[in-house]
Amino acid sequence: MSIVWASDLPKSSKMVLLAYSDFADDDGGSVFPSRGRIAWKTGYSRRQVVRITKTLVELGYMTEVDSTKWGTVVYRINLGALPDLPPYTGGDKMSQADAEGVTLTTADVTKTTNGVTSTTKGVTLATDQGASMSPDPSLDPLKIHQESPTEIKDAIQAIIKPIYLPEELDKLEEVAGSFVDSGISSEQIEGFKEWWIAAGYYSGPSHMEMPSLKIFVRDFLKYLDEADVYA
Repeated sequence: MSIVWASDLPKSSKMVLLAYSDFADDDGGSVFPSRGRIAWKTGYSRRQVVRITKTLVELGYMTEVDSTKWGTVVYRINLGALPDLPPYTGGDKMSQADAEGVTLTTADVTKTTNGVTSTTKGVTLATDQGASMSPDPSLDPLKIHQESPTEIKDAIQAIIKPIYLPEELDKLEEVAGSFVDSGISSEQIEGFKEWWIAAGYYSGPSHMEMPSLKIFVRDFLKYLDEADVYA
């Protein structure tokens, strides 16, 4: 959202607000990503995101307007309240002084993973002082595995009793989709079971003979808040 880019905020506040703005409508409303999702997008810990979000609310740049049925806070970004950056007076092209002594070279980068060898084009930037840097092809976001709702559903049903009722399966589809959107992995769900047992909320399959999915979601939200799994 260009308005956020043009706001005069501290770097950490701007970074977090930019992450929130990715989920906003054109008026800055309907913002309800999980704190874990914002932590994942910004590189900050979940605890830092909580602190920065609180500051943004206290300064009036964001407002809590509602909550989802899963307990996630719905925010509005108050676009009109954001302070403007001073006008930019520089140029948009690299000057001769900036470009002098900078060399771009390309070379094949070969990588072998699990016996499979792949080759990609790498780019190296070097200065006349000898400093250089090359992008790491392993950081290509297209190569990062995003788990599917089916994988998340399997992870949930490995902890609670298998769900067969159509209405419960519909809810499970919704929960799994929400977890995928929030960046929650099956590995985190497996870690949740250990926390669940240690916290005394779960005592084995017999505990889950009651409506299981609702209890799972309720306790998983506690896990995210108390265990601080994104820190």
